[in-house]
Amino acid sequence: MPKAGSGVKLDGQGQPLWLCLELTYRCPLQCPWCSNPVDFADYSDELTTEEWKRVLREGRELGALQLGFTGGEPLIRKDLEVLVDYDNGLGYYTNLITSGMGLTEERLLDLKKAGLKQIQLSIQSCDSKVTNELVGTEAHDKKLAVARVIKKHGFPMVLNVPVVRQNVAFSLASKLAAAAVLAAGALPLWGAVAADVGAGLVVVEGKHVHVVGVVGDIGDVTDASAGLADGFQG
Repeated sequence: MPKAGSGVKLDGQGQPLWLCLELTYRCPLQCPWCSNPVDFADYSDELTTEEWKRVLREGRELGALQLGFTGGEPLIRKDLEVLVDYDNGLGYYTNLITSGMGLTEERLLDLKKAGLKQIQLSIQSCDSKVTNELVGTEAHDKKLAVARVIKKHGFPMVLNVPVVRQNVAFSLASKLAAAAVLAAGALPLWGAVAADVGAGLVVVEGKHVHVVGVVGDIGDVTDASAGLADGFQG
């Protein structure tokens, strides 16, 4: 469903073309912007494997074509490969939306065998110190290593970048200036990181802006589109 007031409409004739499945609230990171409940440790009633299979079947019956497994950290679920295999059999195009923490090459190959098609990997900064401070643990180098393994095995990969004051500096003097400065200033930096790990797309998103850039072979960001995120309060 589009956000209230966004004016954005799907072209699926009312069908939910994309499913986003939050498999768990559990996560090894401590990102302060996360939408997880602060008392998520008290949530012990996650859906079972069979319950998620029912959700997947119902989604296909409604017309959904793609899905994203997310969390929390979906890799914490031991049945992730089972669910990927099941949804692949139903005909979904499957994305894994992950921090990359705990993703080994062996498990990546198991997920590929099960039918995983694409991976969205979060990375919080071009600078390792900033990344580690933002997520509350030593994660930056591990994320880059995981990204290289992902590309080694041929997955399409998107880098998801949350925008916070610690990782990007730009003026919000005007709505248009905010988007333009972010597109001009932030994306080239992320383009270099993306080219290094083999990502083809960078999504830079925050409260006020949403920028998508396509990464060229040498890290040049082309076809960048910048816009204001919903809910901007100038």
